[in-house]
Amino acid sequence: MLKNTPTNAQLLAEIAALRTKLMEIELELQEVQHQRRVEAETRRDLMTALTRASGLDQTLEIMLVNLRNLVPYDLAGLFLLTRDGRVVQDFTTAFGDGQVLQTFPDDHPLVREIKSTRHPLTVPDIQDDQRFDDWQEMGLIHGWLGVPIEVEQDMIGFLSLGSLQPAAYGKAEAELVGAYTIQLSDVLREAWRPETPAKKNGELEVISRLSHALGQAESKEDTYLAIIDQINKLFGPVEGAFMFPNSTASEQVVKFTLDEANLGISHPRCDDLLWQVFDSGKIKTISDIPGYLQSSPGEIYTALLRRKKSAIVIPLTTNNAAFGILLLAFPQFRSFNAEDIRLFDTLAQIMSTTLRRLFVLEGLEKQLSLERRRLIEQTEQAAVMEERQRLARELHDSVTQLIYSQILYAGAGLKVLGSGDVTLSQQYLNRIHQVARQALKEMRLLVYELRPEDFLEDGLVGALQRRLDSVERRSEINAQLVVEGRPDLDEAAEIAIYYIAMEALNNILKHSGASTVVITLRSEGSKVSLEVADDGLGFDLSRDEALSGMGLVSMRERAAALHGDLQVISRLGSGTRIIATIEGSE
Repeated sequence: MLKNTPTNAQLLAEIAALRTKLMEIELELQEVQHQRRVEAETRRDLMTALTRASGLDQTLEIMLVNLRNLVPYDLAGLFLLTRDGRVVQDFTTAFGDGQVLQTFPDDHPLVREIKSTRHPLTVPDIQDDQRFDDWQEMGLIHGWLGVPIEVEQDMIGFLSLGSLQPAAYGKAEAELVGAYTIQLSDVLREAWRPETPAKKNGELEVISRLSHALGQAESKEDTYLAIIDQINKLFGPVEGAFMFPNSTASEQVVKFTLDEANLGISHPRCDDLLWQVFDSGKIKTISDIPGYLQSSPGEIYTALLRRKKSAIVIPLTTNNAAFGILLLAFPQFRSFNAEDIRLFDTLAQIMSTTLRRLFVLEGLEKQLSLERRRLIEQTEQAAVMEERQRLARELHDSVTQLIYSQILYAGAGLKVLGSGDVTLSQQYLNRIHQVARQALKEMRLLVYELRPEDFLEDGLVGALQRRLDSVERRSEINAQLVVEGRPDLDEAAEIAIYYIAMEALNNILKHSGASTVVITLRSEGSKVSLEVADDGLGFDLSRDEALSGMGLVSMRERAAALHGDLQVISRLGSGTRIIATIEGSE
């Protein structure tokens, strides 16, 4: 065996590990798909409710209640920074009795850590954490998650979630709540703005329509189309191009656009507008495209902006880092004021959350496909190795032993021939002839078994006839196939019947010394039976080892798997009949 060739045991271990990994990926994929649906439904319900909210308190209550659909909690609170540097609990919701407003100084360890990192903070069990000693309402809470709330890159507070269960929150929950707080910060920003309620509700309606459209999209391509379609409806005619960096971030590639001529074009890294948006995570605009193109910014700008008058380039970000950009080009001149930029930024956060989740799904699906291919390859390799080992055993146990017997008989025959005993020499020659014929039979059987397994290409009857023609008849056995009625079997049943017949024929060829074999395939009502009969030596059914050997166990198991049974009729010197009966297809 070659040094790098794995053993069958190693292959089986690898197959078991691959199957476990496949199950884990499938479970993760199902969880992500479920989470995406829940996110979409929560976002849709949230936006519908927000347009009807009468004030900030009702708005915050709606948001915290909807958040519970995404991440379960037993206590939630919203803490906002005040002008004097304190962090005050402005709103709380709990599932239980007792609510106590809490105030933290700006230098409190919890506040200081969240402000310095700007990342979610998880604590497995706050009962073991001194930072929570003076937090009165947390007496029964164990697992905790704190997520910063930012408005235009300024932290204005944090969201607190508490659970009665230890270690209730991890990376996945932190990511979900982080995406949700983006919408929360938008609501707070809207609440503090002086515009009329009608204008605020109008913008919430814009966000709601985009959220609903994204929730309906099933694939990445559907999501791209939904985004472009909604922006067309909200801002008038526009052409969009989604660009994402390659694996080394050395170039950006157009992954989606309605203009197929631009699909797949790339733009190498340089210090220009597209890369500035990606690196900084800040929106940039082009109010006069014809004038901008006169400065020869690059071929990609000419391709994406030709015949357009103005454009806006929006970063797609997650966890404060860009993973792509969206370029929107308009056919008319338009300027983009601060409110336009703010609204596009809000829409970008919603788009980014959805797209990032889809990228995770796509990655899991690709990984699942890859692991499935590996499993198939490993299974095939293990099957090949197992078959090689089986053939090696067959050669050793049958053909090799038969050939060795011929050598012994030939040697003995030569000795007695030298002594002039012709009668004994003739006996040895007859025995050599018998053993050689048996070896030839078994070699033909092995050669037949090495053929590709397209045995059911011509149906069960054709496969059985081909076996008799290829092995039994060439071994000078009178072989017949009799078909009575029209057996109606599905593929699984045909395969089982075929293998039962093969096992029975192999036993006849190796052990019975039969000169005649008859296979009868019979259909009687709803039942189908296979009978394999021979005129060989037979065996004693009273011996336990006879019933447990010669492949009878595997034949019984195959019949039982199809809710059938196997009958064995045999007597020493009178041949053997194997009868398998199963239910046919309805």
